[in-house]
Amino acid sequence: MALHPAYTDEQALRTLLSASEAVAFSADKKTLVVPANARHAWAVEQLLRWGYRVERMAVRMVLGRTDKGPCADNHVDFLRWAG
Repeated sequence: MALHPAYTDEQALRTLLSASEAVAFSADKKTLVVPANARHAWAVEQLLRWGYRVERMAVRMVLGRTDKGPCADNHVDFLRWAG
């Protein structure tokens, strides 16, 4: 499941998650992983409010001023923080 950053329909998100949970339960799965981009603050807030928790996270890093980055995809260029 992927959400557009401007997407904020709570009922539709709840319906998608409920359907995903039902599929996982019917397949006897113990956990459901919901990847959520932290830039989609609304979706992350909804998931936390509904009882989901952060179990793992990843940070994508790029070397600034190279052909590998920075990209136009709004990822953070950590070279700015290195001083």
